[in-house]
Amino acid sequence: MSQFKLDSPSRRKTVKILIVGNYSVMVIDIIQGLAFVPLYLNYLGERLYGLWLGTGGIIAVLAFLDMGIATLVIQRISREYGKKNFDGISTYFFSGLLINAFFMSILFIAGYVLSINLESFFKQMSPEETEVLAEAFQVALVALILGLMNNLIEGTLNALQKPLFGKIIQIIAATLGLITTYIMLVKRETVMAIPAGMMVRTVVSILPNIVYLFLLFSKNHIKMFTIRWVTMKDYLLLTPNLLLSKVGSSLVGNIEPTLINMFLTPEIAVYFSVTKKAGGLIKTILDRVGGVLYPSMAHLFADSMLEKFRGFCIKLINLLLPISLLGFSAFVILNKAFVGLWVGTENYLGDLMTVLIALSLILSYYSNTLSYLLSTTGDIKFPNNAVFFESMIKLVLLYLLLKFFGVYGLPIAIAATSGVFVALYIWRWNGHLKLDSQQKKILFKTTSKILLALIVATTVLYYIVSAITLHGFLEFFLVGVLVFVTLVITTVLFNAQIKSFFTQRIQLIKTYAKSKRY
Repeated sequence: MSQFKLDSPSRRKTVKILIVGNYSVMVIDIIQGLAFVPLYLNYLGERLYGLWLGTGGIIAVLAFLDMGIATLVIQRISREYGKKNFDGISTYFFSGLLINAFFMSILFIAGYVLSINLESFFKQMSPEETEVLAEAFQVALVALILGLMNNLIEGTLNALQKPLFGKIIQIIAATLGLITTYIMLVKRETVMAIPAGMMVRTVVSILPNIVYLFLLFSKNHIKMFTIRWVTMKDYLLLTPNLLLSKVGSSLVGNIEPTLINMFLTPEIAVYFSVTKKAGGLIKTILDRVGGVLYPSMAHLFADSMLEKFRGFCIKLINLLLPISLLGFSAFVILNKAFVGLWVGTENYLGDLMTVLIALSLILSYYSNTLSYLLSTTGDIKFPNNAVFFESMIKLVLLYLLLKFFGVYGLPIAIAATSGVFVALYIWRWNGHLKLDSQQKKILFKTTSKILLALIVATTVLYYIVSAITLHGFLEFFLVGVLVFVTLVITTVLFNAQIKSFFTQRIQLIKTYAKSKRY
């Protein structure tokens, strides 16, 4: 019955469950993202798949009508749960659900209107392609709406430190969605296979989560349907800021294939997506960390333990920074070989594009993570407003640089904008953490050493791997392991905290071995 008790929250246990659950789902997403692309190209063709990528960008833009309510609901419920205010949990959940349902209705209407006017965005589509894509768009739209509503419900479970059930369901749902897409592709159901898999995934997720949340509320005597004006007012006062943030992030979240379809060709959209795919998966892996840590960080800050919160954030920086640099360094070194073995070098846009994409992805990751986790401190308005202005500037630059530099302008625009706003978010975080000059000096020194070391290591390894001809994924795997080990050693040597971590683990293994020996 522990899954229905709310009297003994464990942040450590919650984080562990979220890590295992999120990364299990991520493995399924990686399988779909990598193994299925050759299937898409085989069964759909470059042109139809490229057009689907373009329409997918429009669906992603529509997600702004979620208003970011789910994030705010998680933060508010985490705060109320930290205070053991069950009445507050009830009012914040139901008020958030009502606001979410209202905006989902608007999303459905707007999405349906766009679905019957797709030809106005992509002039090169034939009538047959327009009809097929419109139907697929509508199915994906409903799946998006259900998915956004499920985010609020599952987020509430996470805020209440009860993520286990939701994660198990999410893994099952993701697997069934994957199987659905594969079966429909093999049966030649054209592009409809992709949104059908999305629909199965969201339906299988949301229904059990609703039942579990209802039982959880009931067994802890929390009213499911409680509404108060003061709670609605709290949400509505922040809604404009959430809208700005959500509009911005949705507009530029996956807009590149759409812009390429509008101003270039569907085939180039495929080449760009293929070249970016591995880097995008690395960013997805890293992004999950923020989602895992958000509820616990909100709890920690709500407990008014600034010293512990500051120490946690410093440790997080010392771990995430080198890990992210390591991941994107491997992407730069291995991407050409990977794409060649995966779908063929004819779909690869070149090494320069890979470097630009890596730069844009890592700066975008830092910007997203800093702004997202900033709201765990209760600082809601600033990051949401900043995300909006960042996205608007980014969108303008994407258009202008695409016109002047072609497809290469897209990652340049993202990198330039993200870099400026990373500096802004760091300034804002410093106001909350109140780091002293010594702590700032140590962080800067550590960061500079790791960055310089990995740049040198990446450059050397890039030229070595480029001179090797790989004939299969086994050879690629062996080379990849050597590259990864080299980068890890480089990172460990130049990061005191990670070096200490590995030293402690090695010492524990030695101690254990000695105890067994004697």
